[in-house]
Amino acid sequence: MVLHGFGENLYYGLISTITFHLVDMSKSLEDTQDDSSFLEELHKKWMDHSNAMQIICDIFMYMDRTFVPSTHKSPVPQLGLTLWRDKSLKISYGPSL
Repeated sequence: MVLHGFGENLYYGLISTITFHLVDMSKSLEDTQDDSSFLEELHKKWMDHSNAMQIICDIFMYMDRTFVPSTHKSPVPQLGLTLWRDKSLKISYGPSL
């Protein structure tokens, strides 16, 4: 897709997909009853996200090497961390974090 000029669509589609997944995941975190199970669930979600992002980084490696630097966008690994911070934790605990 990047070779055919659809790098921007691919990049923003990736952001949208990861964001949707993280917002959905954070809703299940909000349902956690106590602090201990919240931390266990948060750890599990973080590990799942980290594993998924590793696979996503491998798949989008070409886009990361070509499209991302030329457009001054965040690399895919950084994007995964930023979206995790902004979408999962702030939704779970509110904007005060």
